[in-house]
Amino acid sequence: MGVRWGSSDAARRSPACMCTPKPLPPELHEREFTRAEAMRLGVSPQRLRARDIERVARSVYRVIGTTTVVEDRARALSVATDHGAARQPGNVGHSVILREGEVAVWNGIRMSTPARTWLDLAAKMSLPDAVCLGDQLLRVPRASFEERSTPWNTRSELATLLSGHPNLPGIVTAKAALQMMRVGADSPPETKLRLALMEWGLPEPELQVRVDPEDP
Repeated sequence: MGVRWGSSDAARRSPACMCTPKPLPPELHEREFTRAEAMRLGVSPQRLRARDIERVARSVYRVIGTTTVVEDRARALSVATDHGAARQPGNVGHSVILREGEVAVWNGIRMSTPARTWLDLAAKMSLPDAVCLGDQLLRVPRASFEERSTPWNTRSELATLLSGHPNLPGIVTAKAALQMMRVGADSPPETKLRLALMEWGLPEPELQVRVDPEDP
């Protein structure tokens, strides 16, 4: 017995069906937008997977090739200077001393590396939040879902970073967090559950345990 495809199935599978994506609402052009915002404006989940849209972060998208006002401003304000923190209406500038290897460049925007950002934020975060963010630095990404296959940092790299900033605000929290960070936590809720179980006196749970031996 043969299989008969419905018209919609055939259209999805037809090489000739390279339709032009439906125009997005004007509100979503020239800036990043969230999935929830797009849904409110009537954009379907399938439309967000079209070839003219890129995901820039979890649940955050933009039209490919779009240069947003925020991005332009960040690029202009991130230029290295000896005149201290930038002062401009709508911006809060910070002046920090960065060592070699603590600055990255993305789309022409100079920014602190993920590890240095974590260290700076440790001065304003609780210890559990610092562990959550730190776990993401050590996490091994899944190549099929992300554009990278190696962690942002290793534990030894983070230890070296901390040793170079012994008097930085937040260093105590960062050092305590590093001792509690683990490779294998895929999300903040997972990290917080692990920390809660240990706080309650239960054994530390193993991470990424393979239940099915044949599961790759």
